[in-house]
Amino acid sequence: MTPRPLEPLIDESEEWSAVHWWRLELRSLDEAENTQFTLAQLGPKEAWSTEWGGRPTGASCLRTLSYVVSLTAPAVAAFAMGRAQAFGDHLPFALAGILVLISLIVTLQGEWSLYRRPRSIAASVVRKIAIVHIVPAVVVVVVGLMGEHQHPGQLLWLLPSVVDALVHVWQLFRRPGGQDGPRNPLDNLTLSVAEIAPEVAERIVQRRNVAIRMLHERGRIDADTAERAIATGLGHLALVMAPEACSNFYPPSAWERQPQ
Repeated sequence: MTPRPLEPLIDESEEWSAVHWWRLELRSLDEAENTQFTLAQLGPKEAWSTEWGGRPTGASCLRTLSYVVSLTAPAVAAFAMGRAQAFGDHLPFALAGILVLISLIVTLQGEWSLYRRPRSIAASVVRKIAIVHIVPAVVVVVVGLMGEHQHPGQLLWLLPSVVDALVHVWQLFRRPGGQDGPRNPLDNLTLSVAEIAPEVAERIVQRRNVAIRMLHERGRIDADTAERAIATGLGHLALVMAPEACSNFYPPSAWERQPQ
């Protein structure tokens, strides 16, 4: 996408606040959407809702839709099987199998993305997603085995539920990227920055530093602050200049507990 100009943000307010540092960096990362998204999770709502959350793209909408389908399809499959069993109807093996298969494809796609670009995922998120998949899978398999089926081939439609459950049980015990993989959101940010093409990274830093110099020239920040800001690495401007504005997703108090 075409990066938005940074100057309008500089002229937006007479006082330069902590949130403005986050907004400046998020806007400067328009050419690096993966890094922008990763950083947005660490920033205050006032920053990401303006600089990232309000700009959905076709790809992001499709990705969100696929996640929604992945989370809801197993539950719909379990409901269809349970309802048919309760009312004495023929069990919809094919429907349940297709729904779970679609969900499984999205899950495996996500695993492939994690294999290519390892990222840390909160354990609580992994547990919730696993429950949403494992419980419906167990329902589908149990109902399918206990219910009536016209021919043995119908039982093959239970296979996607078995595989889906096994994949999510495995996810509960594995860490993306292995033992040397990212452990927290700060590691995710570091990896994301490293994945930016060098010429794009250089262009982002240049635009960002020009904006910082403008801040000094227009009296929004002093010379020492400008010098410290320019010295920060790509993707870490807001974390260094305004850590107090971090979200509760991974607050500064958690940084201090990291092993050095």
